[in-house]
Parts: sequence; structure tokens; C-alpha cells
Amino acid sequence: MLNLEFTKLLEHNIVFKKCGRCGRYFIMKGNYNTEFCDRIQDGETQTCQTLAAQEHYKTKVSTNAAWNAYNKYYKRYFARTKVSTIKQLIFKKWNYEAVTKRDDCSDGKLPLDEFIAWMEGAFPNRKKKS
Repeated sequence: MLNLEFTKLLEHNIVFKKCGRCGRYFIMKGNYNTEFCDRIQDGETQTCQTLAAQEHYKTKVSTNAAWNAYNKYYKRYFARTKVSTIKQLIFKKWNYEAVTKRDDCSDGKLPLDEFIAWMEGAFPNRKKKS
């Protein structure tokens, strides 16, 4: 039975790959190259693909000061849209410009202090109670 199964896999050009996160083998689906399986490991709630993407994003953010600053201000201003102190359309326009400036800062075209100053001045801060 195993021999028959193996020959059928070879006939249909099915490719096996080892998951870069959990180390288990999986069958590649579709016409794209992936490094991670779509299994949910014991004790986890998400697939290896999702968890690997999150880990990659966290390392990218932690090593780049422009991404850190962008995330800080994005969270601050997004929270203000939820309580309607900033309108959704204005936030979306700001976000588009912030992403372009973040990428310029990451590439070295814009200094970090100018980027942070622009982010800080984008929306007025709320007045503190005295």
C-alpha cells in the first residue's frame, strides 16, 4: 500500500517540504512556494504560517526605529478614531502619508527625528486636566 501511495504521489508531482517552524513535513498546495505548514500545533490557536508571519513582523519592527515610531502613533491615533475624536477619512489619509514617510525613513531618505516630529504634529494632543 505504501509503495502504491508513493508512486501516485510521484505521478502527480506532489512536493513535500519540511516546515521551517515546527519541523514536520507537509504537502505543498497550490503554485506558490511556502516555508511553513498550515497545521495548528498542540497548545496553539493559529497555524505555523500565521505564527511565523507574526514572528517575522515582530523582529522587523523591533530592529527598525521608524517602524517602532509608526506603530506607536498608529495605535494612538487609531484609538482616537474609535472614540470619534478623529474622523475615519482623515485617519486614512494620514495613514497613507505616514506609511510613505515611514518607508522613506527606513530607506534613509528622511531623518528619524523629522519623521517623529511630523507624526507628533499630525493631530493635536488632547488637553490634560489641571
